[in-house]
Amino acid sequence: MQTNRRNLFKLSGAVALAVSTPAWAVPTNQPQKWDEEYDIVIIGAGGAGLAAGVESVKQGLKAIIIEKMPIIGGSSVLCGGKFAVSGTPEQKAKGINDDEKRFFDDMMKTGGQQNDPELVKVFIRESRKHYDFVTKELGIKPHEITAAAGMSVPRAHGFKPGEVLAAMRDYFTQRGGKLILSIKAERLTWDYKTSSISGVKCSQKDKTIYIKANKGVLLASGGFNRNPELLRKYAPPMAKAAVIAGVGTTGDGLLMAQ
Repeated sequence: MQTNRRNLFKLSGAVALAVSTPAWAVPTNQPQKWDEEYDIVIIGAGGAGLAAGVESVKQGLKAIIIEKMPIIGGSSVLCGGKFAVSGTPEQKAKGINDDEKRFFDDMMKTGGQQNDPELVKVFIRESRKHYDFVTKELGIKPHEITAAAGMSVPRAHGFKPGEVLAAMRDYFTQRGGKLILSIKAERLTWDYKTSSISGVKCSQKDKTIYIKANKGVLLASGGFNRNPELLRKYAPPMAKAAVIAGVGTTGDGLLMAQ
C-alpha cells in the first residue's frame, strides 16, 4: 500500500481499519477471479461507514460500501443527534458567547484534568470541520441548541440523524461511490504473495461474491450488542441488559478482524 496511511482517512467516530499489512490470523484465501474491484471496501453503512465513504470520494478513491441490512443507518439512526461545537453562527444568533477556549476548559474540567490536552484540542478542531461540512456542504442546519452534561453554555447542536445519514449517502453515491444493501460480508480474504488482506468474501441471497480492495478494507460494522454469545464472553454483566442498538450489531466485523 503506497498511500500514506496516516492521511488516508480523517474520520469521526470509532472505526477499525484493516489495511494491506501483515496480520497474525489467516482469513479466507482470495479467489482466482474477483467479481468486483475497488480501492477501498467499507463494511457497514452506519454513521462511521458513510463518513468513510464521504472521505473516500473526496480523495478520489473508487469506493464501495456494503451493508447487510436492507436500510442504512445502523445504530446511528437511534442516536440523539446532538453535536458539540463552539462559536457557531447559530450560537451567535441566540446570544450564546462560546469559543474553542471555553469548550476546551469545559472538556478538561469534565475529565477531571486527566484528559490528554492535545487530543482534546484535536477533537474540538475536527468537530468544527465536520460541523461545517454538514451545515455548508450538506446544507443541513441544527433545529436546536441545548446544554448537555459538562457544558457551561449551550453548544449541543441538535440534528435529525436520519436526515444527516441520508445526505451523506447521497453525497457518496452522487460522486461515484457504490452502495449495496442486503449483502453480508462474511470473511476477509488473504493474499499469500503479499501477506496482506486483499478483499472481502460476501454473500447475497444464495450467491457468493468476492470484492477486491486494492488499498484496504475498512470495518465500520458496529459492535456486538445483539450477539448473546459475544456478550457472555466479553461483557458478561451486560448479557441480560436491554439492548438499544441497530439490529445488525452482531459483531460481524469484529469476528472477521479476529
